[in-house]
Amino acid sequence: MNEAYFLNTEKAAACVAEREPMQPSPGFIKTLRGMQEAGMVGAADSARQLYPQWFENLSGSDADEIADIFAALSPLRLIEQEHGFGAALDLDHPYVRKLAEWDQLGPERRRNSLTYQEHVRSR
Repeated sequence: MNEAYFLNTEKAAACVAEREPMQPSPGFIKTLRGMQEAGMVGAADSARQLYPQWFENLSGSDADEIADIFAALSPLRLIEQEHGFGAALDLDHPYVRKLAEWDQLGPERRRNSLTYQEHVRSR
């Protein structure tokens, strides 16, 4: 996981203060793909809000991949709307495990994910 995404608040604050458009670090599309695979709907949506100009200026295969990532997040977003924030998380995914290790997952997201997984298994 790109730890800079979670930890680089100092750089973010500096960019906002200087009114420079923020640019994600190299490999950010791969990080977004990992978020999608992990069911991290909120994190991916937050990333989109954090770098609006970067997303708007994408073209070619990068734009196609971003479109694919956010299309794959759409059904996960519906799961979270129905079952609560975090319900779509894959608790076994390395990104999510790292969040839990850093004590950033929170009890509500974990509970919603476990409840949704039980709901799916009970069908």
